[in-house]
Amino acid sequence: MNEERQLDEAWKIKKAEDPLGESEEKFSKIFRQAPILITLSDIPTGQLLDVNDKFLEISGYAREEVIGRTVLELGWISEEQRSRMLKTLDEDGRVSGMELSLRRKDKREVFCLYYGEPITVNGNKRLLSIAQDINERKQAEQKLRESEAMLSQSQQVARIGHYVYDIADGSWSSSVMLDEIFGIGPRYARTVDGWLRIVHAEQRTDMTAYLRDHVLRDKKPFDREYRITRLTDTADRWVHGRGNLEFDALGQPVKMFGTIQDITERKVAEAALREKEAKYRLLFESANDGIFIHDETGFLDCNRRGAEMYGLRPEDIIGHSPGEFAPERQPNGRLSADVAGEKIRAAMSGIPQIFEWQPVRADGSPFDVEVTLTRLDLNGKKCLQAIVRDIGERKRLEQMLSQAQKMEAVGRLAGGIAHDFNNLLTVILGYSNLLLNR
Repeated sequence: MNEERQLDEAWKIKKAEDPLGESEEKFSKIFRQAPILITLSDIPTGQLLDVNDKFLEISGYAREEVIGRTVLELGWISEEQRSRMLKTLDEDGRVSGMELSLRRKDKREVFCLYYGEPITVNGNKRLLSIAQDINERKQAEQKLRESEAMLSQSQQVARIGHYVYDIADGSWSSSVMLDEIFGIGPRYARTVDGWLRIVHAEQRTDMTAYLRDHVLRDKKPFDREYRITRLTDTADRWVHGRGNLEFDALGQPVKMFGTIQDITERKVAEAALREKEAKYRLLFESANDGIFIHDETGFLDCNRRGAEMYGLRPEDIIGHSPGEFAPERQPNGRLSADVAGEKIRAAMSGIPQIFEWQPVRADGSPFDVEVTLTRLDLNGKKCLQAIVRDIGERKRLEQMLSQAQKMEAVGRLAGGIAHDFNNLLTVILGYSNLLLNR
């Protein structure tokens, strides 16, 4: 009976010990295999008593290199960071979510999020430290910062900012670059009315209708060039606004994300180009000579004087080839196509050509011109510019002069013959008188 009681007591003790042993074994496995860094250290001395496998993997140390040594001796943590950690531990009783920069055995930097809490083990004060490797997060944050910096620099170079418009409450947020374009500060009222105050007074009504009807009512993207008055210096500027809508489950627009680019320099350049083109067109159309621009496809442009020479309108010439307005042969007997090809090739090679040419008018009558043919680079394309001068009057005067010179030569010849005859007659008469006197 006593033996049975003793066996029963022994069995109860064994049953009580087994759960404790199982618990310790489970804790040991969790400690060793945990995917986060775990260490157990002595609080007074700071010596490491135990570390898990993840700590060894991340730190690069072997177990025998760390047990019994402090994290300062290993160079794992700086004195400044350990002092800050112990101060927090003393004041708050624990450390929660402290970001630390740690050093591996190979001196590479490791970023961790640290949690520490004192515990008592067998009557001794220990520090249970848990750290989460946040290297990937830090790298992602660094890349994000670099991307944001690059975006900011790109926006600065391109003079482009971005915005997010919350349609429900009518507010919008803006990037630093957009604030600079608009000339506004952080306290500016970013509402629809606030945007309209920036829009140039002459375009406010139009832009109000465009946003209300084209974008919000018709649910179309925002894409418009418009003028603004920059608030910092009241300067008039041109911007190009773009925006795409986001819709809710019912298909109603709720947000718009977009960009606004300062295009003032482009607009100024375009205005200067238009002014220059207007001046060129005025000179082009008021010239006394015909001016033609053509490439391998035919005439690209001609002025009114050039068209009048042919008895046509400019639109009757543009798109046609020069050969369509020439006879088969030139006055010297050469084929017009051969002469034209020769002159065009020489001019395209960079050698200006000046030559006489005989085209035909719309009624088929020929007329004489002098052509100055030069190469012209037009929008990156090689073309030819022909300045055509009507020399019909000059030809007529040259013919008259030639005829006059012929008559003058005949006169001089006749005068010489008369003079010689007169001299001969004088001699004859002299001898005649002499014979009569005898």
